[in-house]
Amino acid sequence: MRVQDIQVNDTVVFETVPNGSYLSSGIIYRVEAICEREIHFRRATGECGTSESKGMLACKGVSFYRATC
Repeated sequence: MRVQDIQVNDTVVFETVPNGSYLSSGIIYRVEAICEREIHFRRATGECGTSESKGMLACKGVSFYRATC
């Protein structure tokens, strides 16, 4: 999955996260909002929201996929 494929209300799981990110691998996140330069995520359970820049999500070594649940 690529950064440009992410849409609001998608659920995604990160296999690897950007260095210094508040995102965690193996956690299901729901996409709350997409701005010009960043994407806002919230854990699917409702707590712990965070955002990450699109540039950092596109870095080499960062991987994620659309969750099926």
